[in-house]
Amino acid sequence: MQMKDRLYNIRHQWQVYRADLHLDKHLFTHLDKHLIAALVIAPFIWISLAFLTYCTDILALPIPDFSMRLLYFSVFLYPMLEELTFRGLVQGYFLKVIPITLKYALIQKQYSLPSAANLLTSVIFTFCHWYIVSPTLTSLLVFFPSLIFGHFRERFDSVIPAIFLHIFYNGGFMLTLLLLNRHNIH
Repeated sequence: MQMKDRLYNIRHQWQVYRADLHLDKHLFTHLDKHLIAALVIAPFIWISLAFLTYCTDILALPIPDFSMRLLYFSVFLYPMLEELTFRGLVQGYFLKVIPITLKYALIQKQYSLPSAANLLTSVIFTFCHWYIVSPTLTSLLVFFPSLIFGHFRERFDSVIPAIFLHIFYNGGFMLTLLLLNRHNIH
């Protein structure tokens, strides 16, 4: 009987984690205009960040030596871990504890403003990039994609769209850097 109770507790705890991280939603059942806009904006973000990385010495990230390990971590592992942490736990927590007045909610909806939870999470996310990755302007510019990821976390009430978009954004950015590196564009 103890083994059955343990299995029940493990299964129950997993369900609690899934609910906290919003991993059990059905998503992308139709073409969403916000999703299309986020996908269209992505190449401009890749090119802007790549330009800063290659063309400015003071503002830039260190130019990476490309390897499969770097690509795996940068494109798949880090985006998943970052989104589960920042959009799943941190933004999820802020959404629960930050009160929203009806007036702000109406203004936010009318003007498509990010929520206070999204703004605060994006500031923390950006600071972590700046502090851990590199204290450069390029690291600070992750604030804007962070707002996009947070928007989709709230729009679909799930962290899954944010994970997919983060993977897409990082993959495109790494591809842009790889192409620039291959053609020695500095």
